[in-house]
Formats: sequence, C-alpha cells, structure tokens
Amino acid sequence: MRGAALLGVAGIALAFTYSTSTGVDSNGVFELDGNALDDTTPGEDWSSVNPAVLASTYSGPAIATAFTKNGSDAFSGGQTKDIVDTSSWKWSTTSSPGKDTLTNAYAAAYNVPRADDHVNPNHLVIYFGADRFDNSGAAQLGFWFFTKKTTLTSNGFSPAHSVGDILVLVNFTTGGSLTNVQVLKWVGSGGDQRGGTLNSLTNAASACSIGSGSVATACATTNQSGPTQLYWSYTPKSGTPGIAPLNSFFEGGIDLTALLGSSECIASFMAETRSSPSVDATLQDFVGPKDFNVCGISVGKVCNGATTNATGDGYVYSYYGFVKNSPFGSANGVSVSDRYQSGKDSNGNPIYTQGPVYALGDLAPGAKVYFPAGLTFDQGGNPIGGDTFSSIVSGATNTVTATSTTPNINSVNVTATCPALQVSPSLSITKTCSVCLAQPTNPGPVVTEVTFGGTVCNTGNDELTGVTVTDNHPNASVTVTSTTLAKGACTAYTGSYIPQSLPITVYETDGITSLGLGFSDQTTASATSALGGTVTPQQSNTASCTICPAGKCAP
Repeated sequence: MRGAALLGVAGIALAFTYSTSTGVDSNGVFELDGNALDDTTPGEDWSSVNPAVLASTYSGPAIATAFTKNGSDAFSGGQTKDIVDTSSWKWSTTSSPGKDTLTNAYAAAYNVPRADDHVNPNHLVIYFGADRFDNSGAAQLGFWFFTKKTTLTSNGFSPAHSVGDILVLVNFTTGGSLTNVQVLKWVGSGGDQRGGTLNSLTNAASACSIGSGSVATACATTNQSGPTQLYWSYTPKSGTPGIAPLNSFFEGGIDLTALLGSSECIASFMAETRSSPSVDATLQDFVGPKDFNVCGISVGKVCNGATTNATGDGYVYSYYGFVKNSPFGSANGVSVSDRYQSGKDSNGNPIYTQGPVYALGDLAPGAKVYFPAGLTFDQGGNPIGGDTFSSIVSGATNTVTATSTTPNINSVNVTATCPALQVSPSLSITKTCSVCLAQPTNPGPVVTEVTFGGTVCNTGNDELTGVTVTDNHPNASVTVTSTTLAKGACTAYTGSYIPQSLPITVYETDGITSLGLGFSDQTTASATSALGGTVTPQQSNTASCTICPAGKCAP
C-alpha cells in the first residue's frame, strides 16, 4: 500500500487502523507476498520501509525498522549454536558456504490495534526478511530479536542472552516449500528444547497466504514462483544484480503479543543461517546485530500563552507538556529537561537557558503523564495553566528532552514555538504652565518667563525608552525626570522659555470671553518601544498662561 503517513509527536509512532483479519499475513499491515514491491495490496512492503530504498527518512506507521548488510564475517566455533548463550558465540572473518551466506536482512515492527483482545488491545507484530547469495540447496534461517542492545565484540557477541529474547526459525526445502516456522523464547533454563535454554511458543508449517483471512500468528514465504526484483544493493552468485533468483528472497511475520500473551521490549535484530533444521544446529552466517527499538516514549510540548513582564521589557510564556509510553513495556525513571530561548547575542543567534527538570517516575505500557505537576483540566480534558519562562524574544522556542532509565529506550525531544505577542506601546502627556518675571542676568533687564510642566505616562503593555518632551516654542528647554518608563509608570517633566513678544490671547472663563496678555503652550511626548513596537508621539492639552494677574514662577 503506497502513501502511508505518520501522525504524532516526537517519539513513538501511533497505532493505525488495519484490516479486521487477525493473521499476520492478512491484517493489511504488511505484504507477505514473496516480493519486495509495495503495490496496491493493502499494507506496506520492503520497498517502502527499507531505508536503503527511500530517498528520505522513513515516515510510515512502523514503530521500528532495521536494514543491515552482510560484512566479511561468519560464525565460527562448534559451540556457536542457538541453544548456547550469546556470550559463548564466536565469529571471524572467514566466509560461509554460498547457500548459507546472507547478503541483507531487514525487519519492521508495528503497533496493531486489536478490538477483539480486551486484555492486550495493542499487538506487537514484527515482520522480517533476508536475501541469500546462492539459492542452491535448502535454506535454514533464524531471526533473533534481542531484548537488550546487542553488539559485536572483537570475536564474539555482547551482552549475554536475556530471558525474553525471541528466536524465529524458518526452514525451506530446496524447492522453496516451507517445512515449518518455529518461534522460541530464551528462558535460560527449564525450557522444552534441547539444553533447556529455549521454550517453544509455536511450531507449525504455516506458509503466508495474503488476503486469505487467516489467523496465523506466525508465517513465512519465499519467492517460490520465480525471480523477483530487490530495491537495494544485491548481487547473486548467478544472475542479474538486483534480481533475487528463485528461492533467494525470504520474508515472514509474527504476532509477538498473541504468542506471548504480552509484549517484550525488543532492542536489536539479527539474521542467521544454520547447518540444519535442528534447534541445536551449528550457526553459519549472520547479518547484524542491528538496533531495533520497538519500545519508547514520546514527548509533547505546548506553549499556550504570552504576556509582557512586569516592567514591559520582555515576555513571559506559559507552557505544559506530556510524556507517553508505548504500548509495549514499562518506561522507568522518566524525566523531562526543559530548555528555553531567553534572548539573542550580538549577532542575532539564539541564547538558551536551562529550565526545570521534571521527574515523572515510572510509566506503565500506554501510560501518559503531564508536566508540570498540579495542572488542572477543563471539561474537555485540556490542561489549564502550566509553568512559565521569561525571554526578550517574541515567539521564543522551548525544547524539552525526555529520558528513561530503562535500557534501550532512547531519549526524545520536541521544540515548541511560542506564539508571538503583538505589543501595543502608547503614552499620554499632560501640561500646565505659568508666567513670572525673571532677571536672566544680573545686572540686566527684567523679562517675562514662561514655565511649564506636566506628566508623561506609559499607557501601553511594554516598556518605553528614550522618553523625550518637546515644546511648540522653539527656544524652550525641557527636562524629563526619567527617560525609561515601565508599563503603567509615569514621569514628570519641566521646562521654560523667554517669549520674544507679548501676544494678546483670547480667554474664556465661566462662559465669559475676554482679551488679555498671555501665552498658549503645548508639548509633545515621544519614546521608543523596548520590544520593537511603534510608538505614536502624543501632544498634550493646550495650556494657557496669563500675565495679568502675575503668574507663579513654577507651574
């Protein structure tokens, strides 16, 4: 099926709705049809999952994918067997027989909802595949799904097996017929297989039958009908590069939740060939191990509001977030670290500040927890409130990183861009004035002096800087007490000038108009927004100053 999309937040993928059929070959999740082409059949296929094919990062519904190529190495040592602990496995750069040599191996895991299963409503379904170099002879394949991250050492494997590691054995005859699919669980001791280290979960001759409505919990198939194209680097022993000869391409699937009655946290994937169908067969070639994390956590972050701070020279943002665990396995010791953009340097680059760390504890499978603690919720279940951080940046970013102490659960992070706040800077100005007699020089003539003053107030929602006041008389001098005003703050100003003439002014007092000597004064206040808004200069009221009777020497 082409064009599947991933929805969700940073971290694990969400479950998708598939067919109501429950079989791994008929649930509409993956095409187990003996070829790698993602065609019109419901479900994905290796050509749409394999990162070696994709031009960009995979973004489909699979919760984990893996693709690994063979190197110049193979198993060595007579005790390198599936029934023996990985701590005893050996490998070297020697080659294996051509029919036992793998060239590539791949896997994909899905969270498949099962409405019919009320105990485990989400099933972990894993698909796997491999291609081999030489198709002469029967094929005995094994696919390991380790619960701990497994790696190669200088000539061995690490760490030792963990209880819960899963082995899938798939055996095909020379003609490509499936003899059996066996799924086993590593138990260490007390198992029902030779040596007691493995316990059988299922053992059946189950060939995949796509679209059959089957209920198979495990099946496998090969390109038994003829050569098939592979969409990654592949060269067979004989034939055309990129084309897998008959019985050279293998794929299968298991419903691990159905087989176990629960789900394991798989961390690594490896494919192998074996000398015979027997459980205690000597191992031949291998591809991997490769990281394959099916368990994990996702993290979400919402920056849900912004205001200016108390002084108006920055912003205060409110935020909350959540961490959700996957449906498979517990996530212990979950914590979230917050980091926010507090400013910019002289080159305009972001400056980040470490915020709080939230300890969220242990999360059960599928659990979701919000942070910070103490959030309230509306009737729709949406959080109200949250923590805050301060920044001088409009539309600042805020990043959270979620981690878990559970091995193999990777840390995840997400960045929220806070809403930009539209600042509304504004100011107001008042004015009064009076006239007095002054003697600018001594000795000198006595002259008329106009003194005035008033108040400038910040009536907007951000800080004002560079506050200035000018008078409409060109020779007036003005002093402003404070040139920086926090939002809601006011400052006084004073000024004076010596007029060059004595104008006749029209006065109106108690509805009576009269003429007299005096002056009409008006001032204008200007400022700059600390947060980049546009400040419109404001004019004061017109103050009328009479000479007769004599004015005061201060407004």
